[in-house]
Amino acid sequence: MSAKVSVIIPAWGETPFLERARNSVLAQTCTDIEVVVSAPPASAPQTAIAARWAALEKAQGEWIAFCDADDWMERNAIAEM
Repeated sequence: MSAKVSVIIPAWGETPFLERARNSVLAQTCTDIEVVVSAPPASAPQTAIAARWAALEKAQGEWIAFCDADDWMERNAIAEM
């Protein structure tokens, strides 16, 4: 069974805040979440857009949300549906 919400965190190069971003997604009040951390494929430009596209191919949720590697989500940013 797939998650209801896939949260995509694009990561490339140095991402010192990646753990904080991931932990903020995992701490959501909604528990039906899949976290997809993705780097761009070697053949693609090393950008957030390329990393997002790579992650979209792997995401299995009914809904998609994005959180940049240097951001975080408040605890109730994704509410139970």
